[in-house]
Amino acid sequence: MRLRLEQELNQCQDYLMSMLAYSYHCVDLIDASLNKGVDLDLQSISDDEANSDTCEKNVQQLIAKIILTQQPVAKDLRYISALMHLFADLERISDQCVDVAEILNDMGSDICLMTVKEMAHQVKKMVEHCVTCARVMDATLASKVVQEDDRLDECFNACKQNILDELKKDNKNSEDLLNQFMIAKYFERIGDHSVNVAEWVMYYCDGE
Repeated sequence: MRLRLEQELNQCQDYLMSMLAYSYHCVDLIDASLNKGVDLDLQSISDDEANSDTCEKNVQQLIAKIILTQQPVAKDLRYISALMHLFADLERISDQCVDVAEILNDMGSDICLMTVKEMAHQVKKMVEHCVTCARVMDATLASKVVQEDDRLDECFNACKQNILDELKKDNKNSEDLLNQFMIAKYFERIGDHSVNVAEWVMYYCDGE
C-alpha cells in the first residue's frame, strides 16, 4: 500500500516539475522580448499555457484518486494539499503570460517604457526563485521570494507613475500607454502568484 502511494506521489512530483518548467519558460520568453530584443514567441508561450492546463487537470485527477484510495495522512496529506494550490498558482502564471504576450504581439515590445522592462526582469527573477524553492521544497528559499515581492511593488508603483507622467505629456500614445499599464498589472499578479507558491512551500515544510 505504501509503495503504491509513493509511486503516485512521485507522479505528482513529475507533473510539478513540468509545470514549473512551463511557467518559467513563459516568463523567460517575455523578458527576452522586452529586455534582449528577441522576437516574441507567442506560439511557444501559448503552447506552454496549454500544456500547463493539461498538467493541472491530470494532477487533479491523480490527487483525487490518491485521496479516495490511499487516504494519506500527516506529511503526505500536507504535501498533496500544498500541491493542489501550487498547481493552481502556476497555471495562473502561464495564463497571465499569455495575456501579456498577446498585448505585446499587437503593440510591439520595442516601445515599452524602461519601467515596464524593469518589471519584466524583476518578475522573471521572482518566478525563477519560486521555481527553485518549489523544486526542492525549501522554506528558506521560499521566504526570499516573499521578500522580493516588495521590490516588485516598488517597480509597479514607479511604472504606474511613469505612465501617468507620459499620459500628461502626449495623448497620442494613450492606447499604448494604457496597454503597458495592463502589462504592468499582469506582472504584479504574476508576482503575487509566485508569492503564493512560496507560501505553500513554507506550509509544506513547516506546517504553518
